[in-house]
Amino acid sequence: MKGNASIAGISTSSNSINSCYNNGKIISESKTEIYISGIGYASNSVTNCYNTGEINVTTGNDNYAHYVSGIAASWNQTTIKNCYNAGAIIVDLENNKDNDISGIASIGCIIENCYNIGNINIIAKSDIANIGGIEARGNAGSIKNSCNGGKIEINSEINLERVGSILGDNEYGGNPATLSNCIWKKGTYSKSIGKGAGETTEAEDMPSVLSIVNIESYFKEDTNNINNGYPLLNWQ
Repeated sequence: MKGNASIAGISTSSNSINSCYNNGKIISESKTEIYISGIGYASNSVTNCYNTGEINVTTGNDNYAHYVSGIAASWNQTTIKNCYNAGAIIVDLENNKDNDISGIASIGCIIENCYNIGNINIIAKSDIANIGGIEARGNAGSIKNSCNGGKIEINSEINLERVGSILGDNEYGGNPATLSNCIWKKGTYSKSIGKGAGETTEAEDMPSVLSIVNIESYFKEDTNNINNGYPLLNWQ
């Protein structure tokens, strides 16, 4: 198994990542299984973090799965809390394995107070993809008090049905995620959940990023415009 991330690389299930950020561009051309994200992979928890760096991934015509997320390419009940992604995610998919692409996290995470405003652009030669502005697949996790304002664009002649502004697939494994107070911006995609159901709200006027991620007061306004107006961590 291969893993790439700007901050943590591979962080095991016993570790946590807190109060860090990435603003560097991440580029990957892979012919093996990859986990790529702005912050980390498979941590026990990722809290109070943000990514503004572009993530650009090209997959080979291989037999491997690819997991790409703005914050954490994580799954299996990882807690993702008080995080936002403003980096664009660009993925060229050529293979026929399950691929998970998302603004925040991959599969079955506990997501709370998170926000994606990074656009997701997919070039797909395969119909096996799960794409969500917040999460790719639900799988018994939860998404609470989270927003997507990033536009999802698919460049493909293939109909990708597991694509949603909030969540790509909420039928995976027969254990849907629970959703509460999830808001998606009108025009970001044609629907909030690709497969399955869940409670979401479509809106033209979105809450500010700071109002969502700063519930526990770890962030502050970018008053000097050193982060292109996006919230800063208090220690910056």
